[in-house]
Amino acid sequence: MLSPSAGSLAAASMLPALLGFWKSEYGVSYAYGTATFLSGILVLPSATTRIATAHAACLALYGLRLNAFLLYRELSIARFREFRDKIEARALEKGGRLSRAPFIASCGLLYLGLAAPLMLTAPASAPPALAGALVCLMYAGWLTAAAGDAWKSVVKARKGEDALVTGGPFRHLRHPNFSGEMLLWGAWPGITLPQKQWPAVGGSAGPHRMAGRWPPPSRAR
Repeated sequence: MLSPSAGSLAAASMLPALLGFWKSEYGVSYAYGTATFLSGILVLPSATTRIATAHAACLALYGLRLNAFLLYRELSIARFREFRDKIEARALEKGGRLSRAPFIASCGLLYLGLAAPLMLTAPASAPPALAGALVCLMYAGWLTAAAGDAWKSVVKARKGEDALVTGGPFRHLRHPNFSGEMLLWGAWPGITLPQKQWPAVGGSAGPHRMAGRWPPPSRAR
């Protein structure tokens, strides 16, 4: 199956950012989740390996989970609706909606940059064992962020919006959602690096073999 074109991936990343013209805050919240979800879904059918499939699926799940959490938060917590309206009021004070275009365009480019590694995921990328480990790290980051948001939401629903959350994942991580994001996006680029850019992995992927020079010249005689 053919991979999606660069244009379609760009559209999946740029079009959601247009939500920022409606509500300024939406351009960095729902747009972020929608762009990552659409990019993952767009690339998923063309994945040719398990690693590529898991890679694309993680991005789609990330966007889906993020938007579900954002919607719950907006519908259930008045403080966040007030926060959204304050952001919109400040944005309108700075000018008309069209004045947001440069920022919205930059957000769309950011979302495209986050999705671009999907197009590079291939069997010739990082060594399979290493790529698999990095994909697992991405999912660990996704679960960490999801657990943090869920735990915090439950505690604040029970004890009030001003409650200090210290249990669950917050017992070990002050900001589980940020820590999860760092794990997920930190592992992201490594999956697409060519093998020759990785150091030796065990005895089967030494630098001479990866360079097509095995055995080394000193032992070739």
